[in-house]
Amino acid sequence: ALDDRRAGVQLREAAAEGLVRDGGKSHAILGWVHRLQKGDAERARAAAERLGTLGDDRAREPLEAALSHADVGVKKAAARAIGLLSRASSIPALAKAAKDSENTEAPKVLERLLAKQPTKDLLVLLKDPDAGVRRMVAHTLGTSEGRLSPESLPALAALQQDADAEVRHQALLTLTKASGKASQDAMFAAAKDKDAKVRKLAAEGLGKKRGDNVKA
Repeated sequence: ALDDRRAGVQLREAAAEGLVRDGGKSHAILGWVHRLQKGDAERARAAAERLGTLGDDRAREPLEAALSHADVGVKKAAARAIGLLSRASSIPALAKAAKDSENTEAPKVLERLLAKQPTKDLLVLLKDPDAGVRRMVAHTLGTSEGRLSPESLPALAALQQDADAEVRHQALLTLTKASGKASQDAMFAAAKDKDAKVRKLAAEGLGKKRGDNVKA
C-alpha cells in the first residue's frame, strides 16, 4: 500500500512538472507570436525564426499570416519557419506565397514540403482549387523516385483537361518521363491542345517515343 501511495505521488509530481513545462512553452509561444505580429521588422524576423525552431503547431497560422508581411525579410523567415514545422496543411498558404516574386524562399520550401508527402496525398492535391498547387504537385510527381505509378498516371492524364495551361504543360512534362499507353494517349490528346506550348511539348514527346521505337 505504501509503494502504491509513493507511486501515486510520483505520478502526480511528474504530471505537475509536465504542466509547468507546457505552460512555460505556451507562454513563450504567445510571446514570440506577439513579436511576430506587433514588433518591428527586425523583431518579427527573429520571432519567425524562433517559432520555427520551437516546432509547435500553434505557431503555424501566425507564420502563414506573416507570409504577407510588409517586410520581405519577415516573409522569407516565415516561409523557412513553416518549412521547419513541415505541416501539409501549410501547402495552400505556401503556394499563394510562392507567387510573390519577393519571397524567394516560399517556392523552395513548398517544393521540399510536397516531396515529403505520400503519393496518395499528392493525388488529392492534384484537385486543389489553386492552379499553383496543382502545377507544383504535377512537378513533384515527376521528380520523386517511384511516384509515376499506375495510380498517378491516370490522374496526371486527367490534368490535360485542366483550365490552366501551365498545369497542363507541367502534367504533360511529367507524363513524358513515363512509358506505356497512358503516357502516349495523353501526348496524342495534348497535340490538339489550344496552347502552343503544350502542343510543342506533345510533338516533341511523340517524336522521342517514335525514335525510341525505331531504335528498339
